[in-house]
Amino acid sequence: MGPSDLEALQQWVIGRNRRHNRMLHGWGVACGLTVTQTLDQQGAAQPWSVTVGEGYALSGCGDEVCVPGPVRIDIRQPRPDGVDGCAPPVDPWCAPVRQRRDPERTYYLAVRYAEEQRRPVRTACDCGCDDNPCEYSRVGETYTLAVLDSLPDCYQEDLREQPHQDVSYAAPRNTSSTTNKTSAVETLQEAVGCSERIRRLGTRPCPDCCSPWVVLADLKVDTRGTVTLDPLSHRRFLASFGSYGFSCTPRSDHLPTVTITQPESGGTFPSAHETGLELKAKASDPEDGELSGGSVQWFDSHHDAQHEPLGAGTSLTTTLSWDDQDKPYEHTQHTVLVEATDSDGHVAADSVTIKVGQPAPPPPPPRITAFTPASGAMLPLEWNSKRRIEVTFDEQMNQAQLAIPDPWFRVWEIHPEHDVLGIKFTTIKKLSLTLTGSPSGTKTLYALEESPFQGFLYLVQIRLGSALLGDKGPPRALDCDFAGTKLSGGVLDEIWSMPAGTEHRKDKGWFDWNAWSSTSAALPSGDGTEGGTFHLLFNVQAPIN
Repeated sequence: MGPSDLEALQQWVIGRNRRHNRMLHGWGVACGLTVTQTLDQQGAAQPWSVTVGEGYALSGCGDEVCVPGPVRIDIRQPRPDGVDGCAPPVDPWCAPVRQRRDPERTYYLAVRYAEEQRRPVRTACDCGCDDNPCEYSRVGETYTLAVLDSLPDCYQEDLREQPHQDVSYAAPRNTSSTTNKTSAVETLQEAVGCSERIRRLGTRPCPDCCSPWVVLADLKVDTRGTVTLDPLSHRRFLASFGSYGFSCTPRSDHLPTVTITQPESGGTFPSAHETGLELKAKASDPEDGELSGGSVQWFDSHHDAQHEPLGAGTSLTTTLSWDDQDKPYEHTQHTVLVEATDSDGHVAADSVTIKVGQPAPPPPPPRITAFTPASGAMLPLEWNSKRRIEVTFDEQMNQAQLAIPDPWFRVWEIHPEHDVLGIKFTTIKKLSLTLTGSPSGTKTLYALEESPFQGFLYLVQIRLGSALLGDKGPPRALDCDFAGTKLSGGVLDEIWSMPAGTEHRKDKGWFDWNAWSSTSAALPSGDGTEGGTFHLLFNVQAPIN
């Protein structure tokens, strides 16, 4: 096979592709190739210049026109002549040739397919002359942009049926023949169905190779170089499916179905971790009939495993785990899944959620069994030199929460109805608590903030039991219900919300001696449920002046 054979093969492939494009796809812009005014760095339009964006088109002769990236064009450059890909030598002493543009005329920016010689190689025979000893070994596909004075032959303005409305263009086909003339609407109809012309001719006429140029925009330019663009009037679009696609899912009446008939979702099975739990399902397929055996697979998911295989078949007996070591007071929740697969590989699934296990009744919530100083106690004055409070619980509590008592444990120093310059008021101050040492078993010791105030009445409150949990067994909040004072809930709430770091004063009459007294309530705290409020009073002997 020689060079002529390779060239003939190449021309045959190129001609075949062009013919395919022209006959089946037509011509015009497929995508992109936008035309905009060229802007400078400040965003102002540059005179005599437009920019063409990347895009793809097919010419009327079936050539592919691909612009790989934005390109700037001076609209004053003359239209290239011929098809020679070699440009004449550039004379550095000559300015670029520019063509005058009439501001009264409409011009047409167009693009066409072009070829250029590439990859020069040295010739086999070099006689040492001044002639170029190199030849080009490849022909590259590219494009040419030009400003045309008139529309190419492929464009027919008389095919617009109604101005200012979107219409479909028909490619001209042998316009000298009256038998082949047709409207845009009829040509569009012929793309997908029969038309009167097809009935008359017995076929659909073939399109001719009309012009290599594809118009991108109409433009006008004034004497200052300001360009006015019309990108749509003569831009012909290809019918393209490049951005469209779809997928087909199997018809619902051709898919398998599966339903779990036993057990029911939401059920509780105490001994399913010891004795077998029976699983049953019905599975079928419109084409395969009843599904069974390996076509039906069971799986189990719980907190320790996901999609764990259980077995196959429409009926199965199995055991399901219960986490009685880590969570003896809770059921273990299982999601049982069954999948049915037909001969085509289509899968249907169904699932139920059940509980397994025999959790023990949770122990009662923790309580306060002792408090020092006791409710209603009268302490000696020396207590103020080493103020300590000890809380005893009936079980060990969460160590981290004990170390931060403020969310659940607060103490206030009260000085009622004292006289300052003839004005009587009650002073209330919140005292900070600091954990002393490490909690020993169920006992916890706190040191009270030192205060020069040294009142003789102290209010203790414990609440928000969820802020203090037991450290063993299931999470249970402290059951701290204990009413050691006669104070109302409103007064207790008011004091609980008082911020630390300052003394709060209440006017004469706010302090009620009857309410600020202890009750006969005795520890331990609690009413059998988590949470509650705890409050008590104790006194310190007043100093003797």
